[in-house]
Amino acid sequence: MTAALHREVGDRIQSCLAAACPGEMEVVRAAFRYRLRTQGELNPDLMVRHRQEVKRSSPMLLAVEIARPSTLATDWLQRCHAYAELGVAAFWTFEPRHAVLSVRESRDGQRFWRTIEGAAVFETSVPFPVRMVPSELSRSVGR
Repeated sequence: MTAALHREVGDRIQSCLAAACPGEMEVVRAAFRYRLRTQGELNPDLMVRHRQEVKRSSPMLLAVEIARPSTLATDWLQRCHAYAELGVAAFWTFEPRHAVLSVRESRDGQRFWRTIEGAAVFETSVPFPVRMVPSELSRSVGR
């Protein structure tokens, strides 16, 4: 996937999130790197946070990574646990070529995982109610 397609898919996801985002939260292109307690750092493509939280150490409510097929295993397996370590309530990895959205959410002290593919409708309430369809997010990506 080219950088232009990566950006286009990111724009679509950002638009879906921004349309549903309540006023006390914001959807931003992640401009921060988050250092992990163990080792390494994270830099999600998109994130949702509370508007008043502008410091680098601000907790994310949602982290979104747009993955290439070659990085999907790393993006999902390793980063899923790393974002949980940071206290991020939801982590999504979207693989545009196959229109696959992998979701990890934490609610009431429990973690939930699910995968939404193609024309299936994805609906969630974490961090706020939003609805999207993976195939619509990746409509211009060559498959």
